[in-house]
Amino acid sequence: MTRKLLVIAVLFLVMSAPRAATPPPALELFVDATTGNDQGSCRTLGNACRTIQAAIDRIPVALSQDVTVRIAPGTYREHLLLVDRLAPMDQTIRLVGAAQASILSNQEHQGDGVIIRRSARVVLEGLTIEGFANGVHVRLSDVVVSNTRIRGSAVNGILCEKGWVALQAADGGPGVAIQDSSTGTGINASCGCHVTFEGASWIGRNVTGLSATFAAVIDLSGRSDITLANNASLPAPAPAPPVTPPGTQPPSGPPRIESEVIDATSLHCEMLADHEGMIMGYANAQVLGACACEAKDLSLCHEGTD
Repeated sequence: MTRKLLVIAVLFLVMSAPRAATPPPALELFVDATTGNDQGSCRTLGNACRTIQAAIDRIPVALSQDVTVRIAPGTYREHLLLVDRLAPMDQTIRLVGAAQASILSNQEHQGDGVIIRRSARVVLEGLTIEGFANGVHVRLSDVVVSNTRIRGSAVNGILCEKGWVALQAADGGPGVAIQDSSTGTGINASCGCHVTFEGASWIGRNVTGLSATFAAVIDLSGRSDITLANNASLPAPAPAPPVTPPGTQPPSGPPRIESEVIDATSLHCEMLADHEGMIMGYANAQVLGACACEAKDLSLCHEGTD
């Protein structure tokens, strides 16, 4: 009898013990500039939103699950605002385009393409962002940019203040290219921002390629697939090598595209570090025409959380 009561007591304890909460499945939202409707639920391809911001507005303020916004090919003429999305369990928000054919476009060089502020971890993947003042503006957030092209920014391709930014080439993709900021900076890290490179990257045709100021860090450590070449063109994919018959000398390869010679008085500068900013580990990066620059007239970082 005592043994039976003991077994019953153990079963009662097991059944009454709190169970580990099972995270809900990831939420998927769909956007299509051609067939979508912003009055829809965005929950299926057949009921997609027309604008990316409409889908973002449907993301809960306090996340209980990962969220993926799938963006169909097309041109989206809008500015994206992703602010104050909390993630108690480190959930991630992913904005996923279709192999850079999902284009966020402005062409008036005004405003920011994507503003991410005080947010859960955000991944921007497979997008083209073009024609804004700042392509991506990060503040107090952790952001991954993957297989994305940012071009034609008037001020900065990526501006990061008090946050973390990682550039990736996920799933063997093309990596990140930041180009044609003809009056600005490819990546501008400031106010303690930390930027890392975790995949192939090409940063070119910007007035300044990388800028780290006010205790920011740009870390190129361990990478050999990063190219900084402000005056060179983005190289085309390498063709397959020709088959060389036995006993013949293989032809020499095409000359490497070099940028023009740049000195300290040039308008173009691949890397700039000032006001306790650091650019680390660039020995392995391919830097074409690097120069040393001195920053001037830099604005101060504003304290606070805004």
